[in-house]
Amino acid sequence: MLHARADVGHLHYFTEGTVLATLHDFGYRIEDYFFTALSIELKGGGLKRRLARLPRRLLATFSCSFASKMLGGFPLLVLAQSGWEAPTGSAEGFGLAGANGGVTPEN
Repeated sequence: MLHARADVGHLHYFTEGTVLATLHDFGYRIEDYFFTALSIELKGGGLKRRLARLPRRLLATFSCSFASKMLGGFPLLVLAQSGWEAPTGSAEGFGLAGANGGVTPEN
C-alpha cells in the first residue's frame, strides 16, 4: 500500500464509507462528496487501463460507487469543513446521503 501511495501521491486504502466515517471521527463535517471519472476521462495509459475502461464506463452508468468498489479508478472528492465537533463514539450508523446530499451524523 505504501508503494501505491508513493507512486500516485494519494491514498488507495479507503472505501467510500470508511473515508467519510474517518473524516467525521476526526471532527470534519462532510458538506458534499462525489466520485470523479478519472479512469474513464483520461486517454492513453497501459493495456490494463485501456481494457478496464469499457467495463468501468458501463458500471458507472448505474453507480460510480459500485464501479469504484468493483474495478477502482474513481477517486472520491470530498468537501469537508473543519472545526466541527464529532459526537463521542464511532461514526457507526451515521447517514451517507450521497453526492450532492451532504452527510451529517444521525442524532
